[in-house]
Amino acid sequence: MSITIRVVDAVRGVPASGVPVRLDTYDGQSWQAAEEGVTDERGGIRLEATGDGPFRARLGAGQYFRTAFPEVQVIFDPSAGNRLELQLAPHTYTAAIITE
Repeated sequence: MSITIRVVDAVRGVPASGVPVRLDTYDGQSWQAAEEGVTDERGGIRLEATGDGPFRARLGAGQYFRTAFPEVQVIFDPSAGNRLELQLAPHTYTAAIITE
């Protein structure tokens, strides 16, 4: 299954490029790494994972800017949508699932 993750710098209103992202899958007992990379100049990354979920996206927000959340983790059910949108700011973040 292909999962698209898009990250926006909510302070500047621009795509957050260079954010490390790791996608994990849950096998019913533990989390396993599926794929990882960094967001591109549009703040996006497409990752592949097997299984029906749930999935966990781990973002290295602290490597993008100084933040109260050095790592953001979002656990989601891919049946709700295959695109995860995040807005990052130093003291807050929001996440949404989008159906494509």
